[in-house]
Amino acid sequence: MAEHNFKVLTNPVNAHQRAADFILFFIHSYLLFWIWMYLQGLLQKSRHTIFEPSLYGRL
Repeated sequence: MAEHNFKVLTNPVNAHQRAADFILFFIHSYLLFWIWMYLQGLLQKSRHTIFEPSLYGRL
């Protein structure tokens, strides 16, 4: 199994697939981060006053 993984990782044919996986992972992480921030803003909206504007809920 380890030899198979090594061959897959070092195979230049799979380079574009690994790049696509990395890009998709980055995009998903970015989207999850903003969804989490938006949900945090919704949860904390009742605690903010007009002198303490919500930075999270401003999407």
